[in-house]
Amino acid sequence: MAEDQLGAVIRAHLYVEAQVNRLLDALIPYPEHLGEMRLNWGQRVELVLAMGLKPQYGPPLKALGRIRNKFAHNPEAELNDEDVNELYGSLADEDRQIVLESFERTKPQVPDPVKGGFRDLEIKSQLTLIVVALHALLLVALTEAGGQLPST
Repeated sequence: MAEDQLGAVIRAHLYVEAQVNRLLDALIPYPEHLGEMRLNWGQRVELVLAMGLKPQYGPPLKALGRIRNKFAHNPEAELNDEDVNELYGSLADEDRQIVLESFERTKPQVPDPVKGGFRDLEIKSQLTLIVVALHALLLVALTEAGGQLPST
């Protein structure tokens, strides 16, 4: 089933947000007290960075939050090159390389391979691949923090 841009953006943010929450749970001795604080996304990102998440993950987490807010506050919003360029550009060099290598490894495995490079993908597919890489990087950070990986 094809998912519209709104669904793709909100779902992408939800998956990344779940990893940030798991990281907070792993890094904070008494995470049950966080609920009463009602931290917004930016505050949670700053807190997880303060608790030890590599600083290079702050910019893409914040960029993803801006994209999510664009869609959350305007159901007619559309994902555009500027959104994805900002997200992609916010990644550290080595993380951009992970996105490109992931694209190259998966390209031959799809039924109708993309001709060209990553930037030739449809905009929603670019967002999806960037978010999958960001999600994986957060899973590594969670493992390093001694947190429990999700069972799925």
